[in-house]
Amino acid sequence: MKYIVRIEEKQFEIEITENNGRITVKMDGRQYPARILESTLPYYSILLGNTVLELEAEIDGPGQEIVWKGNKFKAQVADQRVAQIENAAITSKPASKDLKSPLPGVIIKIEVEDEQEVQAGQGILILEAMKMENEIKSPFPGKIKKVLVRERQTVEKNQALVVFA
Repeated sequence: MKYIVRIEEKQFEIEITENNGRITVKMDGRQYPARILESTLPYYSILLGNTVLELEAEIDGPGQEIVWKGNKFKAQVADQRVAQIENAAITSKPASKDLKSPLPGVIIKIEVEDEQEVQAGQGILILEAMKMENEIKSPFPGKIKKVLVRERQTVEKNQALVVFA
């Protein structure tokens, strides 16, 4: 499984595979054998290659706060598919008047209505794609002029979902 990990302002692509009970972590083109030595929430002890990582992880809003060697870091971990969806929304140009679907799927829930003010990063709707629920967020603050879809509607990639005023 591939993940996108953001720690502070840095982003990493990590792939974790398991084969016959052995875990391998691939990061920056290098592979490391890995093993979880201890996992007593919120404390983790992980063997990565020849290094033991002692971490404390607390959920903090949309991400986690990681304490490592006495230093606190803000982190987010997302399945690569979810990260692609979020990046598509974030990189949408504010000049665009409509928010488009980043991939084909089914609208599960609509979280906004016509004429509603929204903040950047606020949830607009839930899109089910590849049997995963993905929250589509507003790429910028603004006002929803019109919601163009309804719940249980199938949408195509790049189909307009909402129009901003």
